[in-house]
Amino acid sequence: TTTVKNNKLNLEPGLRLNAAIQKHTKETLSSMKSLRTQTEETLTDLTRTVRDTTKNSFRTVSKVVDEVLAELEAVKGMKQAEFDFSKQREAFETLVADAFEEESEKLRKIYSQLEAVLSSTQSNGSDMVEVTEALEEEVVALRERQAVDFELAQIGMALNTINHEFGKTAGGLRDGLRRMKSWAHANPEMKSLYDDMRVNFDHLDSYLALFNPLDRKLQSTAVDIKGSDIFRFVSDLFEKRLKRHNVRLVADEGFKAHTLHGFHADFYPVFVNLIDNAIYWASSARKDIGIIELIEDDGDLCVRDNGRGVSSIDVRNIFELNFTRKPGGRGMGLHISRQALGRLGYELNVDPPTPNSGACFRISKISQ
Repeated sequence: TTTVKNNKLNLEPGLRLNAAIQKHTKETLSSMKSLRTQTEETLTDLTRTVRDTTKNSFRTVSKVVDEVLAELEAVKGMKQAEFDFSKQREAFETLVADAFEEESEKLRKIYSQLEAVLSSTQSNGSDMVEVTEALEEEVVALRERQAVDFELAQIGMALNTINHEFGKTAGGLRDGLRRMKSWAHANPEMKSLYDDMRVNFDHLDSYLALFNPLDRKLQSTAVDIKGSDIFRFVSDLFEKRLKRHNVRLVADEGFKAHTLHGFHADFYPVFVNLIDNAIYWASSARKDIGIIELIEDDGDLCVRDNGRGVSSIDVRNIFELNFTRKPGGRGMGLHISRQALGRLGYELNVDPPTPNSGACFRISKISQ
């Protein structure tokens, strides 16, 4: 704000600052007065509503009591043989008790809400706001999780159907090859065709057999799982893909000797997901050979690659649902892996990024 004197604008800093502060002060006081008026009106309405509700509850209970007393007057002169006194007394008591319970529940709810408001006011109004925000965030997270669980259930049902149908088909092919064997030996021209079919079928059958440990139904009790078993499983599973993308998978002696106790179906999918991601990043970010290392570090199991690594921003979000940097990715694998390990008493984290190094995911036992 400026002032005019002798047809000239007054641009003195002190006057301009004073005018600005006075304007801001007036606006602030005006807003406070408006908020005070709104608060007082709301408090008046609240007080009236609470009083009316309290009076109505008392009237309701009193009315039931008066009705019971009136009925008592009517039965005073009656003889015991004319009606059951104990049954009638129980009926009267039930009427009064039900009315009291219904109305007192209303008053208890109002009391709890008023007590929460009072507590919030005494603690600068932070408690109720924080609780409300936390509940809203939890509801949103639960809805997202419900959608993911439903999607996973659908995928699981589809895979179960496919697995069942493939099992029947594979069994039919196996029987057909067994019958074809005698014809192939009797017909030299057919033998080469039979041998090719047999080799390809055996390869497919052995590859699908790798997925047996992922079926929880095939394992009824927890067992000791060595790191060497995990390394052998993922090496066989990703053998062709590793060669195709020029990536080498290695494990140190500490990892191979490490032992986990639980179910294969709980731990194997986690390592499958980590190595699946590592193959992509180790192969897409380098022109030379990619390397994925399974190592043991101070009791932790680590999956480390020599890809482009994880940025400091992504470290904070990498385990969030639907977060992904992989083209075509769904952003579910790391989130689900972390949740699954958490239920087993383990946690999955990613090491802080360091220059010129890839990503390192770390599985640690949660301290009791």
